[in-house]
Amino acid sequence: MTCATRPRACRIRRTPPRTHNRTPSPADWDPMAALRGEDEAYALLYSGLDAEQQRTYDRLVAAGALPGEDQGRAAAH
Repeated sequence: MTCATRPRACRIRRTPPRTHNRTPSPADWDPMAALRGEDEAYALLYSGLDAEQQRTYDRLVAAGALPGEDQGRAAAH
């Protein structure tokens, strides 16, 4: 089949142009400090667990649903 026999199949699909929704990062933005802050917040989130919560957390880490203490957090997001 060619475009001559099936002109509808050969139409070019046009999509609207993509716009950028990101704002530029400020010049003083430190991505490593941002990651450290995320790690600190993550550690705080899982601190102070009672025994049952700690067991549940340990099971989720063992199952791979949550990153462990020595793993990077980026893979979990």
